[in-house]
Amino acid sequence: MNQAEKENLDSLFLYHGNVLGAARTTSMALNSLINAFDQLECEQDEIFELYEELAAAIKAAQPRITPLSHILEQFEEEMKPFWSKDLVELRARAKKILKKKVELYQSRAERVVRHGIKFVEEGDGIIVHSASSMVTNVLLQAKQVMLKDFSVIVLQLDPVRTPQVALTLEEQEIPHIVIPAFNLCHYVEQANKILLGAVSVTRDLKVVAPVGTSTTLSLCRLNGIKSYLFANSFHFSHGLAGAQRIFRTDEKVASSQTTYHLTTHSHDLVDIELIDTLIDEDGIVENERLWAFAG
Repeated sequence: MNQAEKENLDSLFLYHGNVLGAARTTSMALNSLINAFDQLECEQDEIFELYEELAAAIKAAQPRITPLSHILEQFEEEMKPFWSKDLVELRARAKKILKKKVELYQSRAERVVRHGIKFVEEGDGIIVHSASSMVTNVLLQAKQVMLKDFSVIVLQLDPVRTPQVALTLEEQEIPHIVIPAFNLCHYVEQANKILLGAVSVTRDLKVVAPVGTSTTLSLCRLNGIKSYLFANSFHFSHGLAGAQRIFRTDEKVASSQTTYHLTTHSHDLVDIELIDTLIDEDGIVENERLWAFAG
């Protein structure tokens, strides 16, 4: 894989991560890898080298997709006895392991949602900054299963994701409004909660989250709006915040008056102290469990 191909893969993951969220991107990537094992035409002694090259590029994505990296590490450990097998057995074993990993990941996500709906109550005004699949499913099941009545303030994030969220809420007849994130100060009195997803939670207790999350959470904290972060344990990173490879761009911007350089980052790093309640597949992550994770 040459440098241009690696950059294209980075761009692909960044795009899908922004549009689909980390959870859907993880499942999509794993299913694509299953198809790759099924369709790849090569010699038996080439397949491990080709896999390693692809896996290294995936693990170096900007930002790192923590759940996908964890699952690939588990897959590699379980595949060790089978790389030397004949191609038919190798393919079958790889696909079987990966399918089980997809099921495991999705089951953990479903368990988070089952815990998450307990935090949506009658009459809530809920802010959604970036509707991850976890947050979307919490809202949908709170409405469909628990029959809760609540309203949602959707903060406009991008031209793809925001309409998806608005359409989902419209289809489920969940009352909502869509506003620019920078106008939230005019609506804080209508909200009492904000629900969030995350790309990862790092060992130094930072949350890699969509751009603008840190500013939004600060305003919510100032106005007494409680924050809830939903993340299954595959999203808990082995590494520190500085190793998450958050994508950064520097571009030259010309105006009628001057020319300047604009630097942007694809995601925020949010201090865990801005989060009131962290929920994984086992329920609320208490301080003792969080500090154990952080070491």
